[in-house]
Amino acid sequence: MTILRRLLRQKSTALNPETSALASLWALRLLVRGQLWKRLAEQRHSLDDDILRLVNLEEYIDEKVSGSELYAALSTELDELSSHPPGVAGPLAANLDELAECLYLESLDCEILCLVVLYEEQKGLREVFDLASPCPGQNQMIRLISVALEQPTVAIRRALANDSALRQSGLLRPVEDASDSLELSEGLSDILLYRSDASHELLRRYSLVDQPFELDLDAFDHLQEQVRLICRYVKRSGARGTPGVNILIYGEPGTGKTELVRAVAHSLAIDLHEIRHADHREMPISGDERFAAYRFCQRMLAPTSDTAIMFDEIEDVFIHGASRGRKAWVNRLLEENPRPAFWLSNDIDCMDPAFVRRFDLMLRMPALSDDIRLRIARRQLRGLNVSEEWLTRTAARQRVQPGHFANAGKIARHLGLRRQDRVETTLDAVLDGLAAALEHPGVEPETKEQVRSLQSPFNPALTNADCDLPALLEGIGRSGMGRLCLYGPPGTGKSELARYLAAELQVPLVARKASDLLDMYVGGSEKNLAAAFAEAKEHGGVLLIDEADSFLYSREGAHRSWEVSQVNELLVQMEQYEGILVMATNHMRVLDSAALRRFDFKIRFDYLRPAQAVLFARTVLAEAGSLVDVALLHAHLANLELAPGDFNVVKRRCKVLCEQMTQEILVAGLAAECRTRRQRQGRAIGFVTV
Repeated sequence: MTILRRLLRQKSTALNPETSALASLWALRLLVRGQLWKRLAEQRHSLDDDILRLVNLEEYIDEKVSGSELYAALSTELDELSSHPPGVAGPLAANLDELAECLYLESLDCEILCLVVLYEEQKGLREVFDLASPCPGQNQMIRLISVALEQPTVAIRRALANDSALRQSGLLRPVEDASDSLELSEGLSDILLYRSDASHELLRRYSLVDQPFELDLDAFDHLQEQVRLICRYVKRSGARGTPGVNILIYGEPGTGKTELVRAVAHSLAIDLHEIRHADHREMPISGDERFAAYRFCQRMLAPTSDTAIMFDEIEDVFIHGASRGRKAWVNRLLEENPRPAFWLSNDIDCMDPAFVRRFDLMLRMPALSDDIRLRIARRQLRGLNVSEEWLTRTAARQRVQPGHFANAGKIARHLGLRRQDRVETTLDAVLDGLAAALEHPGVEPETKEQVRSLQSPFNPALTNADCDLPALLEGIGRSGMGRLCLYGPPGTGKSELARYLAAELQVPLVARKASDLLDMYVGGSEKNLAAAFAEAKEHGGVLLIDEADSFLYSREGAHRSWEVSQVNELLVQMEQYEGILVMATNHMRVLDSAALRRFDFKIRFDYLRPAQAVLFARTVLAEAGSLVDVALLHAHLANLELAPGDFNVVKRRCKVLCEQMTQEILVAGLAAECRTRRQRQGRAIGFVTV
């Protein structure tokens, strides 16, 4: 016998004797009245030993027994057990009684739950079911349960229906097709068999209670009226036991959704149960399991008056659940939940409007402005020796979230720092780490210094554009508006112009690439485009859409309706946008003609002129502290088609190799980049050589 089987045997024998006898009774009913003894007689193999031990026929192990003899022995055992039917005993009995009271389970529900527990834990019982079929379908499993429990099949089917107490409580997983139709929620059998407080243990396993919070309601004074309404509604409905109280809070990551709900719960002195994302082993929990956990918590907390539930990442329910045909079920869930529920999401655009209408209150968390972040920073860092200048500069960091200030302040206070420079340096280090860990695509750094420190330098004089860039930038700076279409070869500075413009104007840069905006679902790309324009408008920044040809290709060649709708959506947004829009593309010829007419300026960026290339090279070498031979630079670079991006590639290559930049290395690297580009441009594509 293997180690694993010995462990399983030890676990099996640890069951209460009367509970094991109940498993024996159910097995005997299946074998005798369900006619499975015939399969047992026909299919003798090693696993049958477990069945024989379970039904007290160990003497037949490794013996040749006729079918009639086996049937007679099984019938005798069944008659003997039936005369004095065993019951459930030990922790399992107490836990089933407790769950029945808390979750309003009927006696049949408890019998089924007990059967499924023993099916998973009692050696031999699963093997009896397997005699019917290794993977019994739903109908067959219902019939087998009916025989084992001596209950009508219609009653069993009703107890396992989608709207039954067993299923609504989340104790049993959803019946999937025809296999493993009675699978228990993860870890449930061990809890019911061996713990004395199953209901409370399950509640702890499914939810986190009263998690620490970093912000109080004062930190959300920019949402004062909405928050006050939520607090009043939750308090009064919770005290009265009003069912179907559901509040939707949505917005971009980092806007403080979770902290707000925790602060609301704390202010109302109620216990907040947050549905877990991971199990007790820190393994991710599936959407179905989280949904089951939510239903269990709702049932368990129904008698209370000072609790609420929070479900984050609601896409698990309201998008994926609907796609599996549970729309009516989810709608009913929002009407009947006994305890108030907070539902959190980063994006509700993909949610069915039928779901959205079911929420009592909806709050969109706005992206935090500098003023709001400054107020939060002052409040959370109160008492620390920081300057007003540092607070203002830190509040302009858009990747810093509300809770980060409280975290950083706690560390600084714990360290007992007093000197202003040490306090500010420590806070900067903490905030840098927290922001980097949660970094996500979105608004770029705001200030000129930050942009230039993170990106390669941009100099209009070292850009070969077919317009007077300094005059253009000055005019845009005065008017605060303009639609620019920048086109030309890669690396010529198109995207860099947008970053430079945002830095010069000291406004945010909202940068989006095609990969950020294109969506696999119909209508998703249009929503992403609208959201990008709305974000740029809200922040008063420069909107950069790179790879614009992905959205503005000519509608004359479109083959699908969504290709046309994407272009139409972008044209509408362009017409309504009064700010600064920069769109960059490497493929001007494929752009829609109507779209081109909507740009105020169409600017071509080309390879550097020879004099510009030499000046760029001299700048790079000067930064590296290397000697420059201007005459040789003119000779080597005169016939090369170079873009600013080529210089950046060579600079990065030196940095990776830890090499000192020299004129020889720079010239050789630029020549290699130019040669690679020419080879790529000369390749044949299909039957056409370009």
